[in-house]
Amino acid sequence: MGGVVHLTWHVSLSAALIIGWDITVLSFIASIIVMMRHDTLHKHLSSTRQSTFFILSLITVSSFICVYAIARQTQLAETYKDITLVLSLILTIATIFIAWLMIQVVFALQYAYLYFSEQQKGQRLPLAFPEMSLDIDKSTPGTSEPPKYVDFFYCAVAIGTSGQTADVTFTSLRGRKLAILHSIIAFAFNLSIIALLINIIAAYL
Repeated sequence: MGGVVHLTWHVSLSAALIIGWDITVLSFIASIIVMMRHDTLHKHLSSTRQSTFFILSLITVSSFICVYAIARQTQLAETYKDITLVLSLILTIATIFIAWLMIQVVFALQYAYLYFSEQQKGQRLPLAFPEMSLDIDKSTPGTSEPPKYVDFFYCAVAIGTSGQTADVTFTSLRGRKLAILHSIIAFAFNLSIIALLINIIAAYL
C-alpha cells in the first residue's frame, strides 16, 4: 500500500508508508465496526482460532514501524514549507492517534475472544463487568446480558490510557496475563509518543 501511494502521489517514502499504513488500519477498524453493528462479532470470535501471540506480535511490530516512519517524517519537516508543512503535521498527529487506537481495538478483540472462548468451554469467565453482579446496595439485581464489544473496548481504553481497569474485574490468570501484556505495550508505546511529541514540537514550531 505504501509503495502504491509513493508512486501515485509522488510523496516521500516515509509519508507514503504512513498514509498506506493509516488506510490499512482504518479499513481494519471499519470492518470491526461493521461486525459490531450487525452483531456478528460474537459469531466471528467463536469461529476464530488465530494465535494470540501472532496477532499481538504483528500489531506491536506494525505500531513501532509506524513510530519509526513518523520519526523519519518529523526529521524531513525542515525541508517542508507552507501548506506542505501543515499537511505533514496533520498526517503525523493523525497517525499517532490511529496507531494508539489500533492497539486498543486489537486488545479489545483479544479480551472478547478470551471471554467467549472460556464461556464456550464452561470455564471461569476471565472478566467481570458491573452488570454481571448485584448493585452496591443489592436492591437491584444485575443483568445477565452478555457483554458487547464496546464493553471490551472500554476495558482496553482504560488500560491503554491510565493502566487501570476501572470497574472491570479480571477474574482468571489468563485474563490477568493478557492485561499485563497490554499494560506493558501501552506503557512503551505511550512513552514513545511522548518522545515523538517533543521532536514534533521542535521540528514544526
